[in-house]
Amino acid sequence: MPKIKCGIDFLDVCFDGGFELGQLVLISGDPEAGKTMLSIQMLEYIAKTNKVCFFCFEFTIESYLKRHRVRQLDNMYIFNDGYDINEICQNIKSLYKKGVRVFLIDSQMRITSPSGRNMEEEESLKFSSLAKLCHSLKILIFLIVQTSKGDRDNPMGSKKGGHESSITIRIERSPAQRAKRLARVG
Repeated sequence: MPKIKCGIDFLDVCFDGGFELGQLVLISGDPEAGKTMLSIQMLEYIAKTNKVCFFCFEFTIESYLKRHRVRQLDNMYIFNDGYDINEICQNIKSLYKKGVRVFLIDSQMRITSPSGRNMEEEESLKFSSLAKLCHSLKILIFLIVQTSKGDRDNPMGSKKGGHESSITIRIERSPAQRAKRLARVG
């Protein structure tokens, strides 16, 4: 399976040269720990040589462009509407036909899903739908997720979400040095 370098040296080394296609990668962490910053940094690096898509649901496209001073968008598609999981999946399938193989979704909590019997079922549908797409299309999806204080190892509202992912990257602030950020890969 081809590998995609993300431009973050320790992650590329950790994954023997980059992330394999066909994976759902969860990026979790404390609030304001830098989940979006890390994810965008990886996506922009990947966009230098590959077509990518950013589902920018936490910020407006204008805010993103201004903050990151993006100069070249030839390889990057950006969406900031269409929050429904079925619409996201349809957009991914359409972009796949245009050669896009790497996607970033910011974030889990903005994605809506059809009403289920309970929150666990609704949240789990998001992860299972995205994981199935990763496997069937051989694409790479980075999904920024939130975790609860009581369970920092699984996405909020879904224990199944952790099982559906291939990789989870957790960003934490060091208690001793609040200004530093640490990443843990699981």
